[in-house]
Amino acid sequence: MKYPAVAIDESGNTGSDLLSPEQPVFALASTGISVNEAENLVARIRTPQTQEIKFSKLKKTATGRRRIIEFLSAPELPTAGVKIVLFHKRFIVDWGRTKLTI
Repeated sequence: MKYPAVAIDESGNTGSDLLSPEQPVFALASTGISVNEAENLVARIRTPQTQEIKFSKLKKTATGRRRIIEFLSAPELPTAGVKIVLFHKRFIVDWGRTKLTI
């Protein structure tokens, strides 16, 4: 039996830093596409020097921002099957505590 490849990524600069005042929202996003489709989409944004594609790095330069726009404008980018889950970090810091200080 062949299992699907699953990739999920957190958002932003602070990721899972739950106490960061800069980004109070934590987001996870995923989509249901094949590995081949994902590789074709990522090829639009990857460069030979890229080890890992990071939005936080791409957004800093005009070239990076252009590549982000090209990626998001790709006709192959699926609009169906996209799932996004948002959490306000102050509500997930520690559910076991009775008193929360932020």
